[in-house]
Amino acid sequence: RGIDAQAVEDCGIYQRVKYRLPTRPPLVSIIIPTRDRVELLRKCIGSLARQTNYPAYEIILVDNGSTEAGTTDYYASLANEPGIELLRHPGDFNFSRLCNAGVEAAHGEIVVLLNNDVEILDPDWLTEMVSLALRPDVGAVGARLWGPDGRLQHGGIVLSRHNIGSYAHFGLRRTDLGYFSKLHLTQNVSAVTAACLATRREVYQRAGGLNERELAIAFNDVDFCLRLRAAGLRVIWTPNADLVHYESSSRGLEDTAEKQDRFHREIAYMRERWGEVLDRDPFYNPNLSLGTELFTLALPPRIEPPWLHRGKNVAGTAPHSVMPEEGPPSDYAFGVDAPIDPIVFESELAVSGWLVQREGKPIRGIRATVRRKFSKRQVFRARRKRRRPDVAASFPELPDAIASGFLIEVRLGKGRSSLSFEVQDDERVWRTFHTAGVTAIPLNLLTRIGFDRVRQVAASSLKHASSSRQKEHTIRQVESKPRPTLALALRTRRVDVFATSKSNLFILEIGELVAAGFREAGCDARVRVDEIPAENASPETVQIVLTPHEYYNLFLTERLRRSEARRITRNVVLLSTEQPETGWFQSNLGWAVHARAVADINPLGVTAYRSRGLRAFHLPLGFHPLLGDGSHLPLNHREYDITFLGSMTSRRERFFAEHAPFFSEHRCHLRLVPLGFAKTKDTRSYLSVAARNEVLTQSKILLNVHYSDQKYFEWHRMLVGIANGCCIITEKCLGYGPLVPGKHFVMVESEDLIPSCKYFLAHPEECAAIANSAATFIQTELRQAQLCRSFLAEFEADLARSTRDGALENGAIAPDLADSNPEPLPPELMRQLSAGSLRHFGTALREDLRNLLSEVSPRQRRERPLIAQDVSPAELREAVLEKRRGYAERWQTQEQAAAEELPIFQLHENRAVGTGREPQLSVVITLYNYARYIGDCVTSIERAAERLNDALEVVIVNDASTDRSLREALRSATTSRLPIRIANKKWNTGLADARNKGVQLARGDYVFIMDADNLIFPNALKQLLDVLKTGSFAAAYSLLCRFRGTPANRVGLLSHFDWDPQILVQHPYIDAMAMFRREALLELSGYDNQLSQIGWFGWEDYDLWLRFALRDYPVGFVPNVLCLYRHHDTSMINTTNLFSAELVRHFMANYGELLDRFDPSATIFGVPRERIPELEKRDSRFVPTT
Repeated sequence: RGIDAQAVEDCGIYQRVKYRLPTRPPLVSIIIPTRDRVELLRKCIGSLARQTNYPAYEIILVDNGSTEAGTTDYYASLANEPGIELLRHPGDFNFSRLCNAGVEAAHGEIVVLLNNDVEILDPDWLTEMVSLALRPDVGAVGARLWGPDGRLQHGGIVLSRHNIGSYAHFGLRRTDLGYFSKLHLTQNVSAVTAACLATRREVYQRAGGLNERELAIAFNDVDFCLRLRAAGLRVIWTPNADLVHYESSSRGLEDTAEKQDRFHREIAYMRERWGEVLDRDPFYNPNLSLGTELFTLALPPRIEPPWLHRGKNVAGTAPHSVMPEEGPPSDYAFGVDAPIDPIVFESELAVSGWLVQREGKPIRGIRATVRRKFSKRQVFRARRKRRRPDVAASFPELPDAIASGFLIEVRLGKGRSSLSFEVQDDERVWRTFHTAGVTAIPLNLLTRIGFDRVRQVAASSLKHASSSRQKEHTIRQVESKPRPTLALALRTRRVDVFATSKSNLFILEIGELVAAGFREAGCDARVRVDEIPAENASPETVQIVLTPHEYYNLFLTERLRRSEARRITRNVVLLSTEQPETGWFQSNLGWAVHARAVADINPLGVTAYRSRGLRAFHLPLGFHPLLGDGSHLPLNHREYDITFLGSMTSRRERFFAEHAPFFSEHRCHLRLVPLGFAKTKDTRSYLSVAARNEVLTQSKILLNVHYSDQKYFEWHRMLVGIANGCCIITEKCLGYGPLVPGKHFVMVESEDLIPSCKYFLAHPEECAAIANSAATFIQTELRQAQLCRSFLAEFEADLARSTRDGALENGAIAPDLADSNPEPLPPELMRQLSAGSLRHFGTALREDLRNLLSEVSPRQRRERPLIAQDVSPAELREAVLEKRRGYAERWQTQEQAAAEELPIFQLHENRAVGTGREPQLSVVITLYNYARYIGDCVTSIERAAERLNDALEVVIVNDASTDRSLREALRSATTSRLPIRIANKKWNTGLADARNKGVQLARGDYVFIMDADNLIFPNALKQLLDVLKTGSFAAAYSLLCRFRGTPANRVGLLSHFDWDPQILVQHPYIDAMAMFRREALLELSGYDNQLSQIGWFGWEDYDLWLRFALRDYPVGFVPNVLCLYRHHDTSMINTTNLFSAELVRHFMANYGELLDRFDPSATIFGVPRERIPELEKRDSRFVPTT
């Protein structure tokens, strides 16, 4: 490593590293604060002169108002001594201020803080301390200090919340070795005393020196060292610098009420400032005592074995964690929505997540503290009380869980930062619950000059380049011993799997799969739905609770008191299916500490439970005919090119939006389901097992996009896909063994998913080979019965060991279940992926240039908001009321004209009208002040019409636009081959009326509704029309892709889920852009014209969909991205939120019957239930936490 040092034997079997000083040793400034007690100072300076071999040092005496004549005389005798400077600093004694003043006057590269009551014993003391302090990764060096009685006073400081810090090995004699000879070994410590502390002057100053304000006397050295460690520097204690310290001889003891009051304030500050850090000294084992005698076993231990623990300190991280980075305080559970990357390419970092106090105590605040070397810490407060239905489902006993979400936006400087995420508890004490280290390499300049897509591609490339250099975590780390042979006779004769009917369907399917495996393994096994485990089961019976967070939260705690549930849990094995660190996983932990054992279907889950000290086993999922009958259609005969099945998360939404053009050009089944509640057989948006298998048997590729940034292999989904003959293409995973990437499935980086899909769709024989290889493997080598038998053998062997040895052990994961190295992908695909980075960069550059050009184009001028946004709520409300009055007046004028048989619009038709076939489909476009968009809208329809076999017409309804909209619409009609009819209305009466006029004018049996600022992909009309013509649906819609500015800037999705009235009554999730049978719209009287007249702008489509649900009209869903929705920052619906309570009352009056069909939910018609008091009276069934 090129370090100029020498290793020599030390203390018997140990080695000491002696770092050589530079050829020209740096000047050292020795800072000695002092006041009177000249005999001590004389001894100190005398020993410095006699006992210091170091060649270059100066002494700076900082006098704090000495008054004794002897002191004055001594100072006079030093006046002519070279290298000694006297700095007078009168006033109240403030050790921190005196030291800081001395460093300010210092000339040396190294500064040594030295008490005036210290005497030097070792001539090489300063050489040793300087050689260590010069190390670039070292922040401070402390010495070995002895008391005047010859016993050790300072061997480094051990942290604790009770007394902040204790001296290690205090009171030992020189002949003692200490704990593992530590008394004589150089070592890392959390802090050292400032009675003799060496540091680089630059480090001292950039760290801000000692804290003069809150820590004038005590603990300033501990605080200083902890700040250095938070900045990434080490604190070293060396036994090779020996001194005697006559502690507090100059300033006296804490023997007055005033001194004691100050001392307690300093203790309180340290506890608030450093919180959990004081509890978890990383250099002191948590099994050792923090009492009067350090380095002895704590009796009782400061941690409890998990099998004896009864839950009073149940943590998201085990109570035995000693590093502050490893988990939150024991009485909190938390999760972040995406792991914090160690390297980021922004100057800002947004961290979203959730935090709950397990006992329901209030959380006063959440913040992030950022620390950087030589910089002041920065504190960023979190935005709190964000809705988290998923957390509420995981912690139903906590009313605050529904609003447990937080968002912290942190500003990062260039380089390395240490982040501490802290919660203010009910006693208003800040406590650290999560830490992370981040290196920032900002690329913001690219965004500022308009090249955001280029920045994204560059950041992604840099991120992968850095991660590829890091050692990948593998599942092999959890291996401990070989799995017992399968030939062993099993003791277990019966396995009961307990589940609840309120669970997700796929959870119950896992239960049936596992039970079937145990039956084939020779056990009497069954799934017991909504039953309670026996408190004293037979020794030959294993009771398994499936997915504890659902079973306990949705069933058992409704039947039993929690104390009774905990007692029963001692006799069961909890089978977990959740990704580590999610809210559901954290909820499982609350019960896991009481359980007989924990099992998980994924090795990552096993690792996570074991890291918390829990007894955990691997119960893998495997093949059974329940997953699929094995009769696979050839891939080239399958209907769908690509299928995705999974819950809706922001990460997945971004992925599908980014690649919307690709999906729109293929036959895809992208089925997203909402989070926050269990999907049962009554959930219409969720496929039943039979329907899901039917989709998979018609799918060539099953695509996997991760739920979050965790590389979690979703075993159930993958097995179901393989069992039904799909080729799996997934982004990189962990926990997939014994499957082999490249042989049984395709595993690539996220940005390579789409190129891989393109390749395998173009090479069906290679796609089929992977699918067939995987299906054969799971049917022959990965059968569920074999895996269940192995689990029981391991579980019984571990139980036998614990009975024999009196201690419980963790089970093992067999070596054959470790992740294998991937087999190489096809050479042609590898060449394409290798060239992909440059291609991605080129594409991003073209998109950015296109966006820049569109922004300067006169057609793309920034739109004015409908109502000024920089106004007060009262002003905004008045503006909405004024706008409402305008709509009502114009509507009355139009109705009066119609009653008098006066024309209310002028109809324009192009030459194509009447020359072709009678249209079967009418595309109705509503137009109001969208002159800059109407041309692109018509062009997208023309492209879609080319793929239709049916005749089509376009009906444009111009709602009395005040810009050039009519002129642009007429221009499009003139140049288009499509029949286009334009109704130019005389009065602007709102969106609903414009749509109704268009439906009335339409001649087709089917009507597609869209606004002029939106677009459609070429396959949209054909796929929607096919659904309506072949089914009995009254309407059909698809996924929509949201974009800003230009279609290249895709940001998200709309109309995410299948038709489900239960979700619809909770909130509007389907847009107006859809296709309808015209007669169905007319039967329902079209859109409600009254909503805009009473000020509820933008809710017309939601009202219409509620009428479809109320009348039980069947609605079809095309699970693919077929349309593009322009996202406006100035949405009309935002102003409508001023009248949300009135809006809900209106919907309740009209659709209360629909509301009564379903169990009460936390959100009604898009508004939180608590904002509508009368809802509580209407339905007492509602439980706020569900």
